[in-house]
Amino acid sequence: MSSTVFNRTFCGLLERMHLPSANTGVERIQFPETVGQGTIERIRLHSGMEIHIWDFQLREADDVEITSPVSFIDLNFLLHGHIDYCIDGVSQHAIENFSQLSFRNQAKKIKYIAGVQMTFLKIRVPPPRFDEFMQQIYSDRSLDFGPVDEMFGGSYCQEALDPAIQVILWQMMRCPYPKGLRNMYMEAKVTELLSIYFWQLIRPSVCNSQGKASVLRGDDEEKIHAAGQLLLQNMENPPSLIEIARHVGLNDFKLKAGFKELFGTTVFGYLREKRLEKAFYLLQQGQLNISEVAYSVGYSNPGYFASAFKEKYGLKPSQL
Repeated sequence: MSSTVFNRTFCGLLERMHLPSANTGVERIQFPETVGQGTIERIRLHSGMEIHIWDFQLREADDVEITSPVSFIDLNFLLHGHIDYCIDGVSQHAIENFSQLSFRNQAKKIKYIAGVQMTFLKIRVPPPRFDEFMQQIYSDRSLDFGPVDEMFGGSYCQEALDPAIQVILWQMMRCPYPKGLRNMYMEAKVTELLSIYFWQLIRPSVCNSQGKASVLRGDDEEKIHAAGQLLLQNMENPPSLIEIARHVGLNDFKLKAGFKELFGTTVFGYLREKRLEKAFYLLQQGQLNISEVAYSVGYSNPGYFASAFKEKYGLKPSQL
């Protein structure tokens, strides 16, 4: 198969996923053998949102350029594999367990790699549904939160997956219910996921709108988020407060005050929450025993881990 035909066939699959549809239900597409192996599943929910689940491996490398004909808010979760892409001229390299948020009908260039197993889940939110969602989050209905991309400070953002979101994605990928209940379950999970994801992004602006004085100036907020990402990626062996502060370029006071403002807890309170959420995810997967899960998220004492887990979730780890 020539590269031109391969590219045209693969682009056709991508463009099909970008075409709007008023129908609800599930569409499942099998990759042509000439392109690769795998499937695409498109689930259209009653709310107007969509879930796209891609699980595939290409026969050839391919560079794809595509612009969505309709304006959407797209939230992508890369669960397996790696990919290079460019949105509005900004290049990024996405790796496993990272999320990527993009707005508007942007020009996207994606470099797919031959032989790499790719699994990612996309949530597509129409702007009217997103506006409704934001109005529900903001208690002050008169608050003018402006255009979506201005609100989040750019046209895209990329970050490591929060453990609480990993749990929801795992549940969505392994939905236990038959067809009649599946859409109801997926709709509920998407709403739960978006609640967690967007609250983490907009919490500072909500707090500021309530008249609370911020201790953060300039790019401090970005540095606090970088500190949170650092903890997520090193929760089994986290750096000290001094090491975190030095790494992100903040002093000790600003780091602690910033965590309290952005996340509503202390630095190590945040770490404790994320460790337990990650443990919940690992226990649900069932590939590690309780002691192995405890060690993998940074607990050296499985008994102490079990107590902390029950305090947070009301269940013993053995009950999952």
